[in-house]
Amino acid sequence: MKGYTLEGDVIVINRESTELDLFVKHFLEVFKEYSDYLIVSISTGRTRELRM
Repeated sequence: MKGYTLEGDVIVINRESTELDLFVKHFLEVFKEYSDYLIVSISTGRTRELRM
């Protein structure tokens, strides 16, 4: 079972909020007061070990 549902354009989290969740929520509330947009860059990949 997923820990979230999508209701229209809103993601509903179906679990207890963690400290990180609460921090991000507070950060975004403060951020919205002082900025009109946010640019996010995510780099994914995996670390590889070189063996000789």
